[in-house]
Amino acid sequence: MLSRRLTQIFLVCLAVTLNLSAQTVPGSSFLAQVPGASSGANRLVVYTAASATLDAVLDTAGPTDAEQVLVTPSGNRVYLISSAGIQWVDASLQTFAVLNGVNGPVKKAELTPDGKYLIVQGASLYVINTQTNTITNTNPGLTGTMVDFTVTPDSKQLWVLQSFGFTTAIAPVNLATFAVGTRTDLPYPGNRVTFSPLGQMYVSAGGRIVEYNPKTLAVIAALDVVGNPGRLYFTPDGSRAYYLNQNPENSARSIQTFRTAQRDITEWPAFSFTQTAPFFDELIVVSNDRLFAYQKAEKKLWEVTPSPLGAVVTTFNNSYLADKVFAVTKSGEYPSARFLYVIATDSSRTALKRISLANDTVNAEVATNLTTGALRFLSVPPQTGVSNITKFNDNQLLTGGGAGKKLMLVATDNLGRPVFNAPVTFSATDGSGVVLSTPTTTTTSQGYADNRGRR
Repeated sequence: MLSRRLTQIFLVCLAVTLNLSAQTVPGSSFLAQVPGASSGANRLVVYTAASATLDAVLDTAGPTDAEQVLVTPSGNRVYLISSAGIQWVDASLQTFAVLNGVNGPVKKAELTPDGKYLIVQGASLYVINTQTNTITNTNPGLTGTMVDFTVTPDSKQLWVLQSFGFTTAIAPVNLATFAVGTRTDLPYPGNRVTFSPLGQMYVSAGGRIVEYNPKTLAVIAALDVVGNPGRLYFTPDGSRAYYLNQNPENSARSIQTFRTAQRDITEWPAFSFTQTAPFFDELIVVSNDRLFAYQKAEKKLWEVTPSPLGAVVTTFNNSYLADKVFAVTKSGEYPSARFLYVIATDSSRTALKRISLANDTVNAEVATNLTTGALRFLSVPPQTGVSNITKFNDNQLLTGGGAGKKLMLVATDNLGRPVFNAPVTFSATDGSGVVLSTPTTTTTSQGYADNRGRR
């Protein structure tokens, strides 16, 4: 039977949505300095991320030990997450309120990419409607001990990793109906579940990373690794994943990576009897071929070279001469972040600095006396101005009766910012006989949309 070529055509039309009375409006971006876990502090400072002077727009008392800040794609809700609970504020950033009904300790919180729900892993698994700030569902059809969760890029499913004694299992939850799918016991243990930009599911645990087919949960590959892999950090194109070894003092190899197509593992540094491997707290992937690693205790920022894998302490060509780096984060453009933000002490003062990654120079800074906690980048995505579409799995060949891979795209504006709520139309070549699952959809806060074709 003849094969037919499946193509994508995208028609993007956007409507202007503005809230001129709010601070968190579409297209705005902020930096939030939060006290961090187990700090005993509650000071919250918010800066404008894109201004020439990085102005502080808020300096107030927030939740004690707040570690995470999340903003909905519309900008109408900002959530401050601490282990003890969650507080929220509207777009005016004026009055904080407790989100009732969430019992801690809070281990993880994540917004669905479409902004409809806040998913919280605490004493239970809570699904919170962000429009009403009420709990829509608790432990939807789940019976095991919660280990981790992730939301699919299209916001349609919540995947929950659970423990049942010596067994690790995973189950999908439909976020439209909250119906739980079939629980599947996994052949390997796991403590992290992640989706790659290419739509593959990975579960990691001590000594192993397993790739699963998200439709069938069949094992595609099981990679044996040295040490204990933590969270997977993917490059924007999904071609490579990085992770930090949680036990480098035992097995060296602090940073490890694998190419997702070849499934080959590279490790750094090599084992040594005379040198102690550095322990990193965070990886910051800024593009397909550039990333940084941060040591919180040592207050050092390292630049990681992908090939050959390695790392050195960086001072950005001496452009900021940092003695200590107290916090670091990146801006949110796709596929390459434009800026890195650091709170650092040099020979003269402590300052929040914005570093242009195009030329590794500081282009804005402001003095600060707050050197504790973490720095978070908050972006309210624009809803107009799509100028670029990055496509995945385009130009497929489908035979009769066959189903294609997901057609995926990321829509961005001229600055590389993902565009939210952009209507997208998928269409197949006339006469191809291809049926699309959902011909029209809208982009998520990550600029993402997908579809699948079948003949």
